[in-house]
Amino acid sequence: MHDTVVEMTAKRLGVIGVTDDRGYLVGVITDGDLRRNIERGLDYPAGVFMTRDPKTIGPDDLLDDALTFFDEYKITALFVVQDDGRGKKPIGVLHIHDCPAAR
Repeated sequence: MHDTVVEMTAKRLGVIGVTDDRGYLVGVITDGDLRRNIERGLDYPAGVFMTRDPKTIGPDDLLDDALTFFDEYKITALFVVQDDGRGKKPIGVLHIHDCPAAR
């Protein structure tokens, strides 16, 4: 988890993706996940704190789809993924502040 906190701080998105050995997105860790678990300490693998099966969008999805996710699930970031039939490879992150309609 120490590396996770360092990377989250560097990227300043409030979220970090967790991938498996093949590079498929298997979960996310948010600032909220860290706050809820900080008393446990950082001597855990990222998988312990992560939210599995995060909400994602595809590269061809519409901005309106993302805005619906942000509103419906009360989240601020979505991973953009390419689904190859075996899993979802992260190719980007869309933050609510990137969306002009959300401002």
